[in-house]
Amino acid sequence: MICTLVFPSLRLLRTHPHRLSIGSIALVVLALALAVLPLSSAAALGVALLGAPVLLALPILGPLAAIASVPIQELVALPGGLTLTQVIVVAALGAWLLRVLAQPTRPLHLRWQWPWLAYLAWSLLTVLTARYSFALGMQQWARWLAAYLAFVLTLSLVVERRHAWWLLAALLIPPTWAALLGIQQFLTGYGPPSFRILGGRFARATATFGKPNSYGGYLNMAWPLAAALTVFWLASARQHGRWLARPLVLGLALAGMTLTLLGGLFASYSRGGWIGAVGGGFAMLLLAGRRTATFALSALLLVLVIGLLGAFSALPPVVTERLAAITSNLRVFDAADVTVTDANFAVVERMAHWQAGWRMWQASPLVGVGP
Repeated sequence: MICTLVFPSLRLLRTHPHRLSIGSIALVVLALALAVLPLSSAAALGVALLGAPVLLALPILGPLAAIASVPIQELVALPGGLTLTQVIVVAALGAWLLRVLAQPTRPLHLRWQWPWLAYLAWSLLTVLTARYSFALGMQQWARWLAAYLAFVLTLSLVVERRHAWWLLAALLIPPTWAALLGIQQFLTGYGPPSFRILGGRFARATATFGKPNSYGGYLNMAWPLAAALTVFWLASARQHGRWLARPLVLGLALAGMTLTLLGGLFASYSRGGWIGAVGGGFAMLLLAGRRTATFALSALLLVLVIGLLGAFSALPPVVTERLAAITSNLRVFDAADVTVTDANFAVVERMAHWQAGWRMWQASPLVGVGP
């Protein structure tokens, strides 16, 4: 395999030395990497060499790849604590900068930069003044920097209708895949013993994230978009007394995505994820219009009445137990005065974190102790 890459490149350089192409150099570098580097490192270098010209030709693929790589970033080990998403963002930024230099008169479409820059500057200040690990602080700061760069790239590059469609696909298809994977884990009981629930018959879903709460938080950033698009396309499908095929198909497909994402969120068994979903859905209903706001407030009143009447006992035990655990999370207590057991560990741990965060703010209210 190495010979098939090296020999044609060397022959091209020997017969046509004036045609020293970037592609030939890339093939030689890749062949040498396969010869001396571990297979995983050589594969990563190969992807980088092949992806560079693609990004230069189509810079829009950079932010799309960064968004789509989130579910698999923990599966790829990179040096320095970097994630795959961060590396893609840096590569996409380089391709975008080259494009800007090549077309200096092209509008950048950049807006809302100052809030981001102010937050990044303040976060960097917390890293520089922290009394703890500088390396860990920079890793956390790099996560927010990658998010800001993705924001800049998206604003600058998503300027056409087809780009918007690609962006929606990158925002919805990977989370849907992760939701399906999580549902499979839940139904098959796949996972470590600590994630087994309901007598070991099922398992809390984590997909590729390793932690149910991180997985639930990821899905919480996808299903509201899918739900809003579902309502939009289904409403657009009915016009002049007849159904239009294309918006109807899109609406039904997005409805399926929404249900799948919510199913994955339930499979995570994440109390924080459930609370976030309920709060997010309630906020969306309040902001969607007068009718939906009235419906949301009526539903909230109904839930409160049901709770006061104790009618939640009619729900399945798996749901009532989790609801009881959520209410125990909302109770304020001193974690130092509680004896930790297997049953209360999650609640006590959260309260300990909240109290520790409060005391860190008391000790250093301006810059904290690091990001």
